[in-house]
Amino acid sequence: MTKGSICLVDKEDDAQLRECMRLNEMPGAISIAFETEPSFFDALSVLGKEQQVVAGKTDDGNLMGFGVRSIREAYVNGEMVDIGYLSSLRGHPKYRGGTFIARGFKKFRELDKDGKVPFYITTIVEDNIAAKKILEKTRVAMPFYYPIDTLSTFLIKPQRSKMKNEYEIFRGDSLSLEEIVEFMNREGKNKQFYPHYQETDFGSCRLRNLEKEDFYIASKDDKIVGVVAKWDQESFKQTRVVDYDKKTKIARAFINLASRFSNIPHLPKAGELLHYFYAAFPTVKDNNPRILKELLSAMASDRENKEYDYFTLGLTEKDPLREGVKSFSPREYKSRIYMVSFDKSRENLKFLNGRIPYLELGTL
Repeated sequence: MTKGSICLVDKEDDAQLRECMRLNEMPGAISIAFETEPSFFDALSVLGKEQQVVAGKTDDGNLMGFGVRSIREAYVNGEMVDIGYLSSLRGHPKYRGGTFIARGFKKFRELDKDGKVPFYITTIVEDNIAAKKILEKTRVAMPFYYPIDTLSTFLIKPQRSKMKNEYEIFRGDSLSLEEIVEFMNREGKNKQFYPHYQETDFGSCRLRNLEKEDFYIASKDDKIVGVVAKWDQESFKQTRVVDYDKKTKIARAFINLASRFSNIPHLPKAGELLHYFYAAFPTVKDNNPRILKELLSAMASDRENKEYDYFTLGLTEKDPLREGVKSFSPREYKSRIYMVSFDKSRENLKFLNGRIPYLELGTL
């Protein structure tokens, strides 16, 4: 059994981190792998303002696996605080098993002693049974995982809509960045974990490849009532189809035929990249699903988006905005959201005041 060591790694290990990402596939009807070409650390920058990569390495320097601790600014109970995010838990196929996971979480526990965050958020895909069994089981080295909601990832096909609008819809270049950010923070703080941003984050690595021109704005009586942003991350993060299960493999030809005449997204060949963008930061006044529906309709109808297979956004099961997505007949994939505490105190994770959780897919 390879024991090796647990340590923090940096850009010197970028190539090995990218390889480990490529070799890990998420099981399901459609098995996919998340890639971070050409730079793992460039892709990591959108996760928050600070990241630490905990890795296991053999004595001769080979990467056995890794996980990421990020710190981000977000709203909790209406107040802006720093929270943690645990992500990208990956094991290299050559070195799976043994004590790597337990020792890795021991390292995370040591890092948590800096007291920078009160808790962490993490997500696990519903189909990833193996990961849920490992992380939900109470063990000495493991933190406590407290499930709080289910996150639905919706895939929507870009195509022309005939919807009659109640609101004026236009692009973000017609407004100042200050107006857009002020609206996002004012409305976003009504949800748990909504990310906090400043104008200076645009043009920085935290919002890599996102500009104010990428926003779709809804207004009424000359006031902003909703925003959503087109965030294309393919230049630094990719999703590759590894394989399909037998049922989906047989149905794929029929699905792609139906895709020509319906809202069903096209399914590429195994080995190909999915071509999509995020409908990021869907934020509307009073959580009105009609406003979101009109914003998504404008995004789906925009000619510049016809080249994409689909766009995607995430909403939790408790979010009324889901009603604004239904008419697009989206594909839906589910993940479980957890709050994580290293002191294993259930009571430490029960202080939320009932606000609807929101996690931005583009920062997961």
